[in-house]
Amino acid sequence: MTVFEWIQGQGVNSSDIDFIETVLVNQSVYEYGGINDTQLTDIILRNFPQKICHLRQPMTLSGFEKPLDYNNISINGQETVRYCLDQGLCTALCNRMLND
Repeated sequence: MTVFEWIQGQGVNSSDIDFIETVLVNQSVYEYGGINDTQLTDIILRNFPQKICHLRQPMTLSGFEKPLDYNNISINGQETVRYCLDQGLCTALCNRMLND
């Protein structure tokens, strides 16, 4: 089952799934030097202008869970990060978040 399918199975709509995946993937790219902080912010704001998302560096598990709460996305952040890790998505970021 893909990450999208797993999150969808948790009762999350596709727009919120896109938000979750965009935050995780682009945060990972940012933390490993692929984009800068301005680009990261622009990606989130351009794709999700209606969402509240204050990213902190480096991202912690609680830092990932805050935008979920702010935007009323009902999913367990730790389980989501663990599932992403199990599926090989953003492994370094997810590993660090789960072990910090």
